[in-house]
Amino acid sequence: MENSDAGPGTPTPEEINNFLNPVKVFQVCSEKIKSLESELERAKIDAKRQADENKAKILKLSKKAINQEYTIKSFKLSLSAKEKELKATEKKYEFAKKVMECVKNTSDLREKFLLDVVKNAEILSKTERDSLNSVKRSKVNLITEVIKLRKENNKLKSKISMSSGLKSITSKKQKEDQKTKLFDGKDLSNWSGSQIKPIIDETNVNF
Repeated sequence: MENSDAGPGTPTPEEINNFLNPVKVFQVCSEKIKSLESELERAKIDAKRQADENKAKILKLSKKAINQEYTIKSFKLSLSAKEKELKATEKKYEFAKKVMECVKNTSDLREKFLLDVVKNAEILSKTERDSLNSVKRSKVNLITEVIKLRKENNKLKSKISMSSGLKSITSKKQKEDQKTKLFDGKDLSNWSGSQIKPIIDETNVNF
């Protein structure tokens, strides 16, 4: 019969009998030991499984870390290569910039040279025209002076002819007059040296 006045945690008569009976006590302890051993075995299995899982996780994380480290190294190498490429590009840009400056300077010098050539050509052309005009004026002045000298010479020959009565001088005077008439009123600026020389030579007359 169950004691209704027993509080919670109070052993029952059956438990008291079992506790007092050595055989029962041994059986209960054996069962408890087996139960604890089973729980311990399950705990070992769970611990081993957990350890294996943790080991697998650690291995996975290690591989991931290694991969990340490899990725970081690859990224660093790639970054270093990009930096070298950038420096090479900067050098190429600076070289191209210098080349463009040289081309510009060369173009400016060429343009200045061409302008100087044109300017010098204009100066030379003007100088040449001035020289040509000067030569023409000198030629005209020379021929005019020759004609003047011939006229004076003819006058002298005429006087000599009249005073001496020599026919040869009179005939020569007539020829000189004919030569002189060829130049009167004509443009002498385009006469060549070969045309002027005989006239000049004719002034050297021996009386």
